[in-house]
Amino acid sequence: MKNKKRRIAYMLVAAVMLSSSLGVSYAKTDEICRQAETESEKQTESQKESESQKETESEKQSESQKETESEKQTESQKETESEKQSESQKETESEKQSESQKETESEKQSESQKESESEKETETNPGGENLPAERSTVLSSVRNYLLTKDANPDFSSIWNVIGLQRSGLYVPWSYTATFYQNVYAYCEQKNWKLTRTKYSDYSKLIMALTSIGIDAQNVGGHNLFDYLSDYENVRMQGINGPIWALIALNCHPSYSIPKNKDAAVQNTEEMLLQAVLGAQCEDGGWNLAGGQGDADMTGMALQALSFYYGKRTDVNAAVERGLAWISKNQLESGGFGTQGVETSESVAQILVALSGLGIDGSKDAHFLKNGKSPLYGLFQYYLPEGGFMHVAANAGNNGGGIGGMLDGMATEQGFYATVAYQRLLDGRSFIYDMYDIELTPGKKVETSQNGGTDETKKQEETEKKNNNKKDHKKKDDKKNKKSKKETEKKNTESEKKQTGSPNVAKRPSGQTKTLPSVKKTSTSTEKSSSTVKKKKATTKKKKNKKESEDSGWSFDGEDYVPELTADGKAEAETVTQSAENDPKTQVRTMAPAVLSGAALVIVLEALAFGIYRKKKGRRLR
Repeated sequence: MKNKKRRIAYMLVAAVMLSSSLGVSYAKTDEICRQAETESEKQTESQKESESQKETESEKQSESQKETESEKQTESQKETESEKQSESQKETESEKQSESQKETESEKQSESQKESESEKETETNPGGENLPAERSTVLSSVRNYLLTKDANPDFSSIWNVIGLQRSGLYVPWSYTATFYQNVYAYCEQKNWKLTRTKYSDYSKLIMALTSIGIDAQNVGGHNLFDYLSDYENVRMQGINGPIWALIALNCHPSYSIPKNKDAAVQNTEEMLLQAVLGAQCEDGGWNLAGGQGDADMTGMALQALSFYYGKRTDVNAAVERGLAWISKNQLESGGFGTQGVETSESVAQILVALSGLGIDGSKDAHFLKNGKSPLYGLFQYYLPEGGFMHVAANAGNNGGGIGGMLDGMATEQGFYATVAYQRLLDGRSFIYDMYDIELTPGKKVETSQNGGTDETKKQEETEKKNNNKKDHKKKDDKKNKKSKKETEKKNTESEKKQTGSPNVAKRPSGQTKTLPSVKKTSTSTEKSSSTVKKKKATTKKKKNKKESEDSGWSFDGEDYVPELTADGKAEAETVTQSAENDPKTQVRTMAPAVLSGAALVIVLEALAFGIYRKKKGRRLR
């Protein structure tokens, strides 16, 4: 009992001491907490005061900074404003100056534009009226027409060649090459004796060859001026011969008349010039026959004299009289006529003459009638088809040309007259003054006796040979067919004799027709078909696999192989690793382990409590 009481007393003492110690500790903790609270309050108050002081100081600093910044800004604004004002003043002054300069320049430009426009109007609109057609249109359309219609140029194409070559427009090389070959063949055919009385043909040929760069003094070894060396031959044609001989002689500075021992009268440049001057009529014009001037011949004579105009007084006087005749005889339409009928060729020759003398008929008042110039008079005969008509529709039939219809001679003369005028406007040399062309000797062209070239003759011979070969071949084919039919006929007859029937072939008796190869063929075909199917299947699989790889999808049935990732691991491994790293998955995997641990703790506690009870019971017992 005493022991039991002692134990109880000890337990009570222990409890009292424990409670007192707890109370003291609680009291101390309360004090500590209170002290901590007061200290924290003090700290917070001091922090607040320091923060308020900092705020006031920062506010003061910010205000001072703002004031200084505002002062600086105001000063900078004042400076910038003053600078802007000075700059604006300078700009306004420069703008005023530039505007004044622009105004003066614009005024000058407008004046120059007005002058240029007036010049253009005088060019395209002489006398205040528009031309029937534009020069550029006329030149391009007639050029196209000539190249189309004159696809195989020959001796009759002389004026077309001169006009095209001197126009400055594009002319195919083949056109001039064909012209030279055809002309050379023609001269060879004529044995270079082109005419008996019309020696202007040599003069015009000289001009045409010069225009394509051929030296007329060496055309395959022939000097065409040899045929102009006899004055008596040249003047057979009347004044027309000396006019064109003089133009041909002056068309290039390298040309001269050679000496001719056999000539009746040795021809010279001076003789030709005096012949032209002496043929002038009393009225100032020129004519082929008669005492009154004619527009065509007056124009041609002035073209020949243009090479000497301004260099000789006798030529100057003759030219001035001729120009007076032109001004006097110009028609109200701006054109000219011959033998009482207005023609396009007449005005064309006058326009060429004025251009050769350096006179712009569209500006010179001496050659404007009723506000119309010679260019207007020529263009009234232009047709949109690309050529000129000889005379108007209701005019007299002069020279055989049909009125209102496109005419070949009128087209070639109208074209080179327009070219002559255009060259004058462009500041180029006279159409017949070809000093700007570099000449080369004309090569020989091998020709046959009948006038064609050797090349064409060879082509004809080869064609004949080919035709003969074809004929022989046809004959041989006919013979072969005939012999083939005969042999077939003989074979059928022999078979009929052997069998007695034309349709059944004879076989040895007892022999049956077997087809052992058919079975093999069928089996082989089956094998081949199966192999083909396998090949198709494999190709199909490969194709599907390639398409799936291209599309990003690699599943291919039985042949599926998991794709490898960038680090080389298989697709399944990457899926497992990603699941393990997922936090939700980690929670789900840890839950069973936690539960099993808790159950184990409970069991252990129960066992300990049971053992404790048993021991206690034993003690109590």
